[in-house]
Amino acid sequence: MFYELEVSKEYKLGLLVVIGAILVFISLNLLKSGLSIGSSNEYYAVFDDATGLKAGNDVQLNGVKIGRVLEIQLHPKNPAYILAKFNLENTDIEVPASSEAWLISTDIVGTKCIDLRLDLSDTASAEMLANGDTLNSKKELTLEQEFMAQINPLKDKTEKLITEKYETVDDVINSSNSVMVANILFLSHYFVIEEWELMVQKSMSKIQNQLVENPAFYSHWATVFLLLQKGLETIVASNANI
Repeated sequence: MFYELEVSKEYKLGLLVVIGAILVFISLNLLKSGLSIGSSNEYYAVFDDATGLKAGNDVQLNGVKIGRVLEIQLHPKNPAYILAKFNLENTDIEVPASSEAWLISTDIVGTKCIDLRLDLSDTASAEMLANGDTLNSKKELTLEQEFMAQINPLKDKTEKLITEKYETVDDVINSSNSVMVANILFLSHYFVIEEWELMVQKSMSKIQNQLVENPAFYSHWATVFLLLQKGLETIVASNANI
């Protein structure tokens, strides 16, 4: 004897909603992981640090998205490096062997993408990479690295000026060396560069005897000396209404 199971319309509707939600969830995760429908070419890039790069991040060419990062893992032959696998969704894009995969930032919070830079200087005779090959890889400098690249030459010049015999006596206008040493002390504290603070200590040791013998002529040096001895403190001011 068979019994007919009655299913309400509400139950059927709820079941369809649940199935649809599951399908949407699966589709979104497939897209996030970088999987795409249809054929694509896959390549590899090797970086010493891939902070900010994740599976699903964009691969771009001249600012246009052309693929996705598929996988990030430690290099199987050398764990000190990171192996990034990515695809190009347009299989018509040919990649010359001398092209480069750059790791660049896409925003100020450190999100990364792979910027494909094709070498189109001699496409007629250039060797093209095959599916699964590894590109030459480079990294864009971070904001801190760019700052240090600009400040290091200035630091070297400043160190040279301090070690040479230049004006040291403070008059109505503070001596240029004392002002320079003070600025280096502030920068060493702000950027946490111990080497710069040691350079300040070195310059202060050279002026210490003159400071003790003639304090009136080394007033600004004395201020720097006090800052160096007492240490610097950072005060952060903010609007309580924000």
